[in-house]
Amino acid sequence: MRKIDNLAYRIAAAEQTTASTAAAIKDLQALVSAQSEDIKVIKEILQRIEATHCGGIERQ
Repeated sequence: MRKIDNLAYRIAAAEQTTASTAAAIKDLQALVSAQSEDIKVIKEILQRIEATHCGGIERQ
C-alpha cells in the first residue's frame, strides 16, 4: 500500500511540474511575441528617421 501511495505522490508531483512548465512556456511565448512586435516598431521608426535624415542631407 505504501508503494502505491509513493507512486501516486510521484505522479501528482510530475503532473504539477508539467503544468507549471507548460504555463511558463506559454508566458515566455507571449513575452517573445510582444518583444517581436516592439522590435518591428523600433525598426520602422529607425527607417523613418534614416529616410528623413538622408533626405535632409541631399536637400542641403
